[in-house]
Amino acid sequence: MVTISLCMIVRNEEAVLERCLHSVCNAVDEIILVDTGSEDRTKEIARSYTDRIYDFAWSDDFAAARNFSFSKATMAYCTKRSNRRASFFVMPCSHGSKSRTSAAMCTS
Repeated sequence: MVTISLCMIVRNEEAVLERCLHSVCNAVDEIILVDTGSEDRTKEIARSYTDRIYDFAWSDDFAAARNFSFSKATMAYCTKRSNRRASFFVMPCSHGSKSRTSAAMCTS
C-alpha cells in the first residue's frame, strides 16, 4: 500500500487553512505543517487535523523550509500543497518508508 505525507509551509493562513486541510485529509496518511511565523490562528486550526506542527524561522529561502518539511515526513511518498496555487505532486521521500507515527485527524 502506498503511503503519503502531505507537507505544507504556512504563515498566517487562518482564512483558508481549514478548507485546504479538509479537502485533502482523507487522501493522505499524515499531515506535516511547518509554520514560518504565524500571528493568527493558523496553528490552532492545524491542530484539528494533525499534531505534526513545526516552527521554522523564515530565512527568505522557500527551498530550506520545504526541505525541512520533507525531513519530518515518515511515509513512503511526500507531497507539497500550496494554499496559493493549485499545484499538487507526489514524489518518493528520500528516507524510504518508516513506521506511521500520526494520522490526519479528519472527519468527513
